[in-house]
Amino acid sequence: MIVQGRYDGGTVGLLPDLGEAAFWLIDAGLHVKELSWADVADPAVFSPRNFPLLVQTGGEHYSSTGKVAGDVVPAIQHYLARGGFLISLPDGPFPFYYDTVPDKAVPVANQVGLPVKQGWELSPDGAQLTFQFDTNALLDFPAKGRFPSSGDLRWRPAGRDATNPGDTYVPLAWLTDASGLSYGEGMAYVEHRTPPLQGGRSLYVWMRMSDMVGQDRLLEDVLKFAAAKNGAPAKH
Repeated sequence: MIVQGRYDGGTVGLLPDLGEAAFWLIDAGLHVKELSWADVADPAVFSPRNFPLLVQTGGEHYSSTGKVAGDVVPAIQHYLARGGFLISLPDGPFPFYYDTVPDKAVPVANQVGLPVKQGWELSPDGAQLTFQFDTNALLDFPAKGRFPSSGDLRWRPAGRDATNPGDTYVPLAWLTDASGLSYGEGMAYVEHRTPPLQGGRSLYVWMRMSDMVGQDRLLEDVLKFAAAKNGAPAKH
């Protein structure tokens, strides 16, 4: 694998339930550490100082319990409030949706800074859906990309209304049909201005985005974007 841009801002923390993007990061030679949920709940381990970048790559499951019941979400909120940066590059449609402890749907993505919300299970019949990309922020992306026509078509867009009032919300990829009707964002960056996440940053990427632009291009540009926001250089 030839990697043209690598994050050089310290150790990247990988949340449990590793997905495809995590193995790409490992193969790319980044400094990474696989975290357990108990690590996340331990403030001596889990901090922006140790992990300036935190990446979620698995499916829809998480654990709300690290050491004691209910300690994981507050720990991630505290991480963000101390200046942390959470990136979601999920393999499943809705990250932080199923809590493994009671094994039921307890969606907390918005509580940990990810502006994801429900969309559809199947795309509208006959709709000609196209992504527009912010090529000023994602330098190697094409200007446009077609929505998939096969495979898992569950759409879980980002939306400004899934953030807190006062947060800075930046669409990076938005989905429209031929008439210009918007269906939300496939990538969005948030700077949190409201407690309990104030001071943190997050980036959500829809699960099929790599099919639009390629896995290498997606992850390299995400790392470059994160490096710029964290004030760290990107390796070339």
